[in-house]
Amino acid sequence: MTIRKIYSFFMIGLLLFGIGYPATGAWAEEGQDDQFSISEARLTNENTETIEEVDAEKQINAKFHLKMTGKQARENDGTVIALSGTDSLTLPTKQTEFAPEIAGVKADTPLVTFQVSDELNGYALKWDKEDFESIADDQEIDYEVTLPLTIQTITEDFKANIEMKFSGLKENVKFGLLTFKAPVKSANTESEVKATEKKLEATKEEKQNSEETETDPKDEADSDTDEKTENNKSQKIGTKVLTNDPMDQLNDAIAVSQVGIKQNAFSSEFEIWSKDNSNNQTNINIYENKSSNGQLSSLSDLQNNYYDSYHKNADEQKSSIVTYSMDYNFSGEEIGVYYGNVGLYTDLNHNVKTMGAVVKITNIQDIDNDANGPWGSGNTAAQRRKFIDFSNNLYSGVTYGNIGQFNIDITFIDPETKERLQVAPQTESIQSYLTFGSLNGDREVGNEWVGSAEGVPGLPGKLVEKHEDNMYEGIGEGVWDGSSHSGDHQWGDYLGSVDFEDGAVSFPLLKTSTHKFILKCRLYN
Repeated sequence: MTIRKIYSFFMIGLLLFGIGYPATGAWAEEGQDDQFSISEARLTNENTETIEEVDAEKQINAKFHLKMTGKQARENDGTVIALSGTDSLTLPTKQTEFAPEIAGVKADTPLVTFQVSDELNGYALKWDKEDFESIADDQEIDYEVTLPLTIQTITEDFKANIEMKFSGLKENVKFGLLTFKAPVKSANTESEVKATEKKLEATKEEKQNSEETETDPKDEADSDTDEKTENNKSQKIGTKVLTNDPMDQLNDAIAVSQVGIKQNAFSSEFEIWSKDNSNNQTNINIYENKSSNGQLSSLSDLQNNYYDSYHKNADEQKSSIVTYSMDYNFSGEEIGVYYGNVGLYTDLNHNVKTMGAVVKITNIQDIDNDANGPWGSGNTAAQRRKFIDFSNNLYSGVTYGNIGQFNIDITFIDPETKERLQVAPQTESIQSYLTFGSLNGDREVGNEWVGSAEGVPGLPGKLVEKHEDNMYEGIGEGVWDGSSHSGDHQWGDYLGSVDFEDGAVSFPLLKTSTHKFILKCRLYN
């Protein structure tokens, strides 16, 4: 049994238009025809040469051909574009017009315009349907489109599969695997870093020697009892354990035009509160400021590791966990997590600002298919725990073990004013979606489910099954370690996977400031 089958892990992403769903016109769905075609998609340099590697100093373009017939052009007035694969690349903000080629001859009209659309809260290729009135139904119009991409700061080498989602197409358009290269440090800088590291190591060693000298003789004997006493006191490690619910500090809601969780947003202000912990209940522990990459296979892992499947940034990553004894009674327990930075929002005056969030966990229930809990089966009974683990990167989501179900409420906020954010009224064709990924199925310990606590219908990936109560069950096998996968029931369960959306479901955001959901991991019932 792999570690991914031992506990549940949900990634959370806020996408302006969801994962392939309504934005402008309609997203093509199963049984519907594509509304146009995209061909010859590739990434190029300033000389239009195809590239597979880039750094912050190089020019990179997304180049493709948009082709549609006269009839298709008159049935729609544009397509919304979403770039995916990494936050290190962004689409341009400059408006650009493109002229077509018709029957092999270059023409001046009708034009297609790339623009940032306030109406659609995103990027779009737009055209005027009336300009195509004189073009025959079956006449193909070909637009060669080149979009210069902006490269964000690259701190370490990595690879990403670059894709674009177009409203009106059933499938993402693949541009290929791109290698990002970080700047090379000079020899002098590396020497200085190594010298600093040696100095820190020497200081650390001196401190450890000093502590060992001052150790009470009875401490060695007491260490044998740590495992027994750990369940019998409320332990707080770090300085960010709150004594009050973070929701209590929030102010009234303000209307905003757009909100977005960012993959590379890590919260330096990252605080956690447990109702039972603040009431000095026993058999509950909070461990904070975990930053060492690793698995969550043992009690020591839970106490110390930043989970390997979370998004990483060595300088900023940290996680916090609440653990409970296996016989813990969750009645009345609540958890609140404050994030000072989860992404960006745009106010009604089009000002872009940092966005925070508060996540609230309530109605925690025990798992129902194994009285001892599936997590930690390789550990002693005294080492097994119920737990919920949080990354300070909200995009990475939540990991929990030996817990069957809980409610999760997400409130987006302005971290400066503490005002709640409410997305401004949307039309039926303009919508924002909150997406839950990593819904694993085919699990002997129970499949992973998600649903709206307010009964809002979701839009599932192809390996997610809808049930009558508007709960959505993962039925595919998520391949979490990045290895190759194939078959109708497998998908890549990791950040950057080209088919990650197969195990995800998107929910449209209601016109409220708090968005309510239910997560669970249990056998079909």
